[in-house]
Amino acid sequence: FVDNYNLKLNSDSSDTQSDNSNIKNDRNNWSEDDFSKYMELANECIDKKDYKQAIFYLNKISTHKIAINKMRDIIILEAMNNYQNIDSDYEDSWRIIGNLNKVIPFNDEALLIKGFYLLNLGYFERSKECYDEYLKKHKKDKRAIFGKICVLNEMGQYDEALKYINSVPSKYREYLKSEIFMANGQTKNAIEILDSILKDSNDEIDILFRKARAYYVDLKFKKVLIELDAILEIDATNIEALLFKGEILAGIHKYDLAIDTFDN
Repeated sequence: FVDNYNLKLNSDSSDTQSDNSNIKNDRNNWSEDDFSKYMELANECIDKKDYKQAIFYLNKISTHKIAINKMRDIIILEAMNNYQNIDSDYEDSWRIIGNLNKVIPFNDEALLIKGFYLLNLGYFERSKECYDEYLKKHKKDKRAIFGKICVLNEMGQYDEALKYINSVPSKYREYLKSEIFMANGQTKNAIEILDSILKDSNDEIDILFRKARAYYVDLKFKKVLIELDAILEIDATNIEALLFKGEILAGIHKYDLAIDTFDN
């Protein structure tokens, strides 16, 4: 679900790895010339989207009010842009969460982003605490409600998750219901919902994949193949559909067809 936020960044500053594990306290040994120099260096890094290095430079002058405010903004910006790298850089994700903790007293957005990170890292209870705290001040925030539904679903609290569905924008509502039913083992209900939204969906392939997955859970392999063939009619070179189809064909001992599918 949270991939819909489309947050992504790749950054690597090897010479700052040790300096960025915490926001440091040795911040008083700088002059006005240092301030100008480090602000310029930080801005150059920001232009390059190298937020980690920008934080490193701002840290050098972070007793200055301008630098403090800028660093708070950059910490949030880095966290948002680095979001989809969580799985590939676990340690860096915790460094970012540590920085967000320092910003939370000044910016509620940091609390919301921390909830995203903890959800994706699998710390569901802690993620839920972030969403609950954020929603105390921002009761109608769709992103927080969306995230809370996701975390409740992961925790197996399906009835509680369904209570929040009507607060979600309509274009996501039925989709989320189908995911909750799938997680709860109610595949028939999930498929009925997916069928109902298929004709109005802007991503027909995604819905067909979800139907195929639901049928797979029910071991209805012929229906899985029907959905995968529908995908391949739309996109004949869809690698995921071809691989899934090949695996199903091999599983039902249609090896020649499976080989042909894998060849494709």
